[in-house]
Parts: sequence; structure tokens; C-alpha cells
Amino acid sequence: MYKCGIGGSSGIVIDADMSPEQQLLRDSTARFIDDVCPMSTLREFAEEAVKLPAGYLAKAAELGWFAMLAPDEYGGGAVSGDGLVDAALLSEIRGSRVQPGPFVPMNSVAYALSRSGSERHRADILPAIVGGEHISVWALSEPEAVLAGRGGVTAQPANNGYRLNGVKSFVQDADIAQSFLLDVVVDGWPRQVLLDASADGVTVHPRRSLDVSMRMGRLEIHGAHVSDDDFVGTAESAVPDINAQLDVAAVLCVAETVGAMNRLFEITVQYAGDRVAFGRPIGSFQAVKHQLADMSLQLELSRASAAAAATAASAAIGGGSRNEASMIVSAAKAFVGDASNQISQGCFQVFGGIGFTWEHDLHLYMRRASVNEVLYGTPTWHRERIVTLGEASGCAGSEGRE
Repeated sequence: MYKCGIGGSSGIVIDADMSPEQQLLRDSTARFIDDVCPMSTLREFAEEAVKLPAGYLAKAAELGWFAMLAPDEYGGGAVSGDGLVDAALLSEIRGSRVQPGPFVPMNSVAYALSRSGSERHRADILPAIVGGEHISVWALSEPEAVLAGRGGVTAQPANNGYRLNGVKSFVQDADIAQSFLLDVVVDGWPRQVLLDASADGVTVHPRRSLDVSMRMGRLEIHGAHVSDDDFVGTAESAVPDINAQLDVAAVLCVAETVGAMNRLFEITVQYAGDRVAFGRPIGSFQAVKHQLADMSLQLELSRASAAAAATAASAAIGGGSRNEASMIVSAAKAFVGDASNQISQGCFQVFGGIGFTWEHDLHLYMRRASVNEVLYGTPTWHRERIVTLGEASGCAGSEGRE
């Protein structure tokens, strides 16, 4: 049984030490990012001077970026046997280098199709996602709206299928997506459907994001037609499916934030040791020492939360208690969301004026953490989710198992 642990600055690892296969995956991923999308290229992307590097997703797929949560028979597989933990490891590396691209949305779709996709989805779409040949992103409404059957897109019966109408305001990498996993409202109940991005009535409008290394788009749907075969899962499975997908997305999002905050803290500590004022490194002053110590504690707690969330969600995928896992994941999402803000602001204060300039990399990490804080549920929503799940567990006993 693989378990998450914490290993120095490496973030989320297994049993406190990565296996040789995981170390190879981590090193190969780091080299790939440094070669294909280093900070200089990322800045050009952020300034909209260039698009996503040519072949970026295809080359990433060769490293297994989108295979971790898919079954072996569809081209998937994980190096440790625990796909979510391996994916979290990759997400942490991406966060430490504030990488662009739809890593979390594509893995969420891969998991959704593996869990509840039709035979056509699994045979045709899933292998293409794993291979980086098909870009499919999760176009999620606000979680509280989705689970209450109030998503932004409605489906009405028409022509041996359904007509979709509505809007998804913020969809990551919508401009390059070839399909969207949508939550839609059918007769007042949530369902999920995989919509072809080239279908009639589908329009994407680019939107500016606080995270300049992340592309966002507004998805407008006017009369797009889908068939019964396009639906993912059933009416009965929709809510459990969406909750399970939320857990996966939140784990990867939290891991990415921890990676970003870990790197930001590292460069801040380095700066505090290098920057001299009044004849001494500023890190030797008591006020700065205390601030760094407080941030270090927040970072270590965030790492532990991320590790616990990955372990719990992975156990739920294997048949463990979904309610218990969801509560742990939500606790991590809420805590890390708040802690990342405190760490970002603390690092800004240590750097002083230079930290507020466009030329310094500090703001890129802060932007990623700030956007991740609200993606897949805000800290406030996740705290409310914990209460709701706790009440459900108290009433249902062991019925929270999948």
C-alpha cells in the first residue's frame, strides 16, 4: 500500500522517499519543462507574445502526464501503481515552474471517462487524451450550483437528442480544447455530457485571467445538439461522479499550489540571506526571522494537508469511504487556499519594492496561487462542504462508500 509522505523541498512523495521510477518521472518532467517552457518562454506566453509551445502537450503525454488516472487497457498507467499520487507529484512540479496548459482539466476528464464514460468515450476519446492527441477540458460551473441542479447550461429534448443552451463563464484553456466535459441541467437534475468543441452553436471568447500564465475562456452554447451517447454516466451517478471528480481536481490543484508556494518560499529565503541592509543580511533581523518562520510553518502544514488529501482520495478511488475522503480533500483545499495567500503576502513583504515589479518572478507564483484558490471551489465552499458531508456521514453511517 503506497502512502504519501513529505520529503524536504520535493513536495508530495511516497513513503518519505520516492521510488526510482518516481524519481525518474520527476527528473524527466523537470528537464522537459526547463527545455521546452522555461521561465523566459513562460513570460512570453504570459505577455501573449507566443502560444503554448509547439508540441508541448504531445511531448508531455509521452512522459505520462495524462495517463495516471486512466486504465491500462486504454493506454493509461502509473509508475507507482497509485495514479493520483503520481499525478499530484507532477502537479507539484508544474506549480514550482508555474506551467501553462490544461493539466488538471484534462486529467479530470480522463478520470471521468474512465469512471463513467460510454464505450465510445473509452475506446475513442480516452486513449487520445492519454496520448495528448485530444484536448478535453472540464468546463465546471460553480460547485454549489452544479450539485443543486442549477448549472449554467440546460438541456432540452429535441430531434432524438438534446439541445444545449447556456454559458460557462470561466473555462481553462477553452481556446485550444477539442471537447468539453459539461455539467448540464436536465429536468432540474445535473447530468454530464461530452460536447464537441466544433459543434454548431459552440463559441469560445477569450478572457483575461489574474494568472497570466493560464488561459481562460467564456464558453457560450446556443442550440448545440447532443445525443444520448454523448452523456457521461447516468442521472443517478451524476452527483457522485461530480463529487469524485471534484476530489481529484482539488487534490491536483492543491499540489500545484504547494509546489508554487514551496518555490516562492525558497527564493524568498535565498533573498533574505543575500540582501544586505545596515551591514547585515536582512534574514538576520528578528522581524524577518519570525516572518520566515511563520511562513515555513504554513508551508509545512500545507504539504501535510496535500499529502493527506492525495492519500485519502486515492483510497476512495480504490473503494474506500468517499465521504471521508471528500472531507479530507476539502479541508486541504480550504487550508492551502488560505495559507497560500498568507505565504504570498509574506514573501512580498520580505522582498520589498522589487517584489512588486513585473520583471520579478514573484508575482507569477502569487497569481497562480490566487487563481487556484477559487478553482474547483473556494475555501468557504469547501468548509461548507465539510459540514454537509459530516452531517451526511452521521446520518448514513457506512453508506458513504462507493
